[in-house]
Amino acid sequence: MSPIKLRGINGFTRTPISIRRLLSIQSAAVLIPLVLVLFFLAIRYSDTQIEMIEIRRIDVARSISMHVDRSVDQVRGALVGLSTLTNLSEDDLNEFLRQARALTTLETIETIRLYDTDGKEIASTSESALPSDPERFDHKALIDKALNGQSVVSPIFTDVNGNSTTALLILPRITPSGRRSAIEASIALDKIDDPFTSFSLEDGWVAAVIDQKGRFVARSLSPELYLGKFSRPELIAVATGGRAVGSFENVTHEGVSMGNAFIRSDSTGWTAVVAVPKAALESPLRRSLWLLTGSIGLILGLSLGLSYYFGRLIIEPFTSLKAAADAYVEGRPAKFPTTIKELTGVKRVFDAAVEKAAHLAAVVSTSGDAIMSISLDGRILSWNAGARELFGYQENEIIGQSKAVLVPDELRVEYDQNIANAKMGQSVRLETFRLKRDGTRIAVSLNVSPIYDVNGHVIAISSIAHDITHRKEHESRQRLLIRELTHRSKNLLAIVQSMASQTARSSNDLQAFQIRFGERLQGLSASHDLLVASNWQGADLAELVHKHLGPFAGDRLSAISASGPRLMLSPKAIQALGMALHELSTNAVKHGAYSVPSGVVTIDWDKLHTVDDTRSMIVITWREQNGPPVSKPERSGFGSLVTDRMLTKSLGGEVVRDYRKDGFVWTFTVPETSLTTDSPDLSEPGAIRPQSPPAI
Repeated sequence: MSPIKLRGINGFTRTPISIRRLLSIQSAAVLIPLVLVLFFLAIRYSDTQIEMIEIRRIDVARSISMHVDRSVDQVRGALVGLSTLTNLSEDDLNEFLRQARALTTLETIETIRLYDTDGKEIASTSESALPSDPERFDHKALIDKALNGQSVVSPIFTDVNGNSTTALLILPRITPSGRRSAIEASIALDKIDDPFTSFSLEDGWVAAVIDQKGRFVARSLSPELYLGKFSRPELIAVATGGRAVGSFENVTHEGVSMGNAFIRSDSTGWTAVVAVPKAALESPLRRSLWLLTGSIGLILGLSLGLSYYFGRLIIEPFTSLKAAADAYVEGRPAKFPTTIKELTGVKRVFDAAVEKAAHLAAVVSTSGDAIMSISLDGRILSWNAGARELFGYQENEIIGQSKAVLVPDELRVEYDQNIANAKMGQSVRLETFRLKRDGTRIAVSLNVSPIYDVNGHVIAISSIAHDITHRKEHESRQRLLIRELTHRSKNLLAIVQSMASQTARSSNDLQAFQIRFGERLQGLSASHDLLVASNWQGADLAELVHKHLGPFAGDRLSAISASGPRLMLSPKAIQALGMALHELSTNAVKHGAYSVPSGVVTIDWDKLHTVDDTRSMIVITWREQNGPPVSKPERSGFGSLVTDRMLTKSLGGEVVRDYRKDGFVWTFTVPETSLTTDSPDLSEPGAIRPQSPPAI
């Protein structure tokens, strides 16, 4: 029997797929990413293990090289001490030989020789000769390097008697008279400390030290066979090559394939090599792949078995589903299979479909939002109570009309585009404006969506409008408040910046600046406390006086006398007068009435009128009594600048200072409007932005 062809929504046909196959595909879809992740983790694990081996390999090579360097440096230190002899006279040569023979008692030093400026041997602790074959051992070239000021460690060699394997350490020597010479020590390599005993090499690892020609200075495996012998060609290439550190591969004398790391010593020129069997380097990857293969096989087998088993359980109930659906459509009792929970829910879905339609109709009819359906040519098809409440149209007035009657003229293009997008199956969410029946514009949040038939074709458009007029008004108020806050913050920062600059110019050191600037910030803060408490609407002058003078008078409240009519100050005046009151109080504490227990400060203010009676003037008087004698200062400081010029620059008016014998008197005369009217509101259209605040 051929499979049934199903026609999809877009018209293409497809062959039904069995549940077993779907479960198998699902299992594969789940397992393939899992397998890829396991494979990636296995590779990363093996790479990490190999990296750790390589890091350990180069660390061991570096430690071996440093160990050999220390052994050679011990001989070097002995030669440096011997080279401090002053001259090369006969007596000194004898003394040289005496001390040199004492050094040869050390196990690592066999012979010490001294060479003159021409490279001729002039003293030696031994009669044994050195090899003379320049191709194997160019001794003269080494002496020449030492005479030119270079410390040299020779390649290793076997002495002429073939008794021991030796290397030479040759140091330059300069006599007090300025003549160059060279001092040389023969190092017995079989007597130096074994460089491998202090390192625990892994099983199968081989370590070695080779000289500049590629001969073995030391070897961890069979050292007695290879000491002084040439190493493998790959090691010789490393010893004579240009790289000081790196890695390479080779086969050892024992026939084992190795991965090597090497590092050359700057002190001796010898190269430390650590070899790790390639099998050890490859084993992490092999282990990971074996583990991965086994895990994948187990998972695949288990997954396919479970897919087959559960496929059988699912297929049987589905075969009876068609008969149950036909019975339900025809109104007959339907016997649904109950072995699968989701199939027992199918009956509830059929029953709930009718209820859902009723619920949806109730939601639309009672919603506070305006919900309507629109035909593809823009006519209104349905109209709920929320739409009636929002726009003012009754159903019989609007049904069949074009929705364009609700759209302002300037938004018709936007409306047409929304309709076109919905026809193409696109949902649109935006905030815009609509018109009520009386022509009032309202802000709405609009949701326009297509309505589909059973074949997936757009047959109508759903439009839901939510009134957001109050939210928009609230957002507008917030923007106004933010602009006002920005304006006030800029003014405050300008005041602080100017105050800091002026304080710095009048301070002799940093500590004085910190104290004065901190006090002035406290004064400015006191003014702002009043502004914040009044929601930036201003404060009474009497409150400002007590706010600033209270901390200076302490518990002597009788030391403050303030009187005058009630006068509400603007925020601008509070800041300026607050700074002035703070400076006057500070001067009173330092030099005036508050500097003695009996001192009293009186502040009074009154309202006067000009001669032509065109405006009111405010006269504020600061008077100090019972204080120390007063004399006019030789120069004006920052306090005078704040109490005089800042007030006149910020508020206008005039300041008069009177240094009377019985106490200092300060008078400020200013127009009343300067104290009670602040700068224009920058949030209002057409407001004039004030210039930068005056320098304090």
